[in-house]
Amino acid sequence: MCIMVDHWGTYEPLYDISPLPFGDVIVDVLDLILLSEHLFEDYRMIAQWKLDEEASDTAHDSAGDYNGTLHEGPLW
Repeated sequence: MCIMVDHWGTYEPLYDISPLPFGDVIVDVLDLILLSEHLFEDYRMIAQWKLDEEASDTAHDSAGDYNGTLHEGPLW
């Protein structure tokens, strides 16, 4: 948020995020509103597939319960 304020009123594509998908060519209140809508969302990992199985058509999820099914005969 502080970096966005530092670029307030300028065209900085990294911080000009609203309206989606490409911004409106100025860092302004619209960008701050969009940032604030998503600032405290939970972005923790919900799945991780290490793909370290020795055989099988299942990729086991080491972070949760989202095992993956592998197709086309994976080579281990």
